Amino acid sequence: MFGRKRLRKPRVPKTNSVLLKQFFIGFMLLLLVGGLIWGLWHVARLPVLTITEIEVKGGDTVSHEEIIKVAERELAGDYHRFVPKRFAWTYPDMEIASSVRALPRVKDVTVSRLGGQSILIEFSEYHPRALWCKLENGGVQAECFFIDEGGYAFASAPPLSGSSFIRYTDSRQNPTLGPSPFEYNFLKESETLVGALSDSFNFKFVHVERIAAEEALLHLSPGGEIKFTTRQKVNETIRALDAILTSAEFEHLQPGNFEYIDLRYGNKVFVKEQDEPEEEEDVIVVEAEEELTEVSE
Repeated sequence: MFGRKRLRKPRVPKTNSVLLKQFFIGFMLLLLVGGLIWGLWHVARLPVLTITEIEVKGGDTVSHEEIIKVAERELAGDYHRFVPKRFAWTYPDMEIASSVRALPRVKDVTVSRLGGQSILIEFSEYHPRALWCKLENGGVQAECFFIDEGGYAFASAPPLSGSSFIRYTDSRQNPTLGPSPFEYNFLKESETLVGALSDSFNFKFVHVERIAAEEALLHLSPGGEIKFTTRQKVNETIRALDAILTSAEFEHLQPGNFEYIDLRYGNKVFVKEQDEPEEEEDVIVVEAEEELTEVSE
């Protein structure tokens, strides 16, 4: 009627020899770990594995000395006060590349190790294609940024005069570092049109104002605007303008005596002269053979 009672095995105390063995194993492990730490500390400071030389290649205007200074700052100090950042096996290549890339005009950066004592930094630069400026009170403010051929704003521009760079504005977005509203195709088409106006008609331009995704105003000096669109081929836009300006009726048109010439609608061109009433404009149809026919509105 009663269950069988389980008998507990009596606890046998550890002998001194077992305790001594465990102590010895623990001591050896501590000695091994300490030896590894001691060895790593000394290996990380071997002259043959310490970066002392920095070589720089690339670029046209960015100072190589400035690149070296940036790299030296990233190589200063230690990791957790233990491994020097100059240790060739663990040097901060990503941090160096990121800091160099943050410099004005610097575009692509690669960092590689040439040996135990030297690293190579290779970089390319952004090349200015135009200026992205802020429009204020009907004119271009001095605040401008350099943009490359892809429309990326990479550096603040000093006050510049002349027409070495085309100035672009967009009232919907103030200029800043980073992507601009002007993509590659828009810049290319605008540049081609500006060049044609300057070469063929001796027009002097002030700036290009983007008013929609594919439409813009070319502001002329001393006055007047050319409205154009990148949806239309540049040669068609130029042909239409040439047909207007070489016609007997409109050969008098020059910047300053017209408000605008609108070339956004293929062979149909809208012309608004300075002395015309606000609601009036001439509508001209440019035929394929470049004949002109005035259409009453």
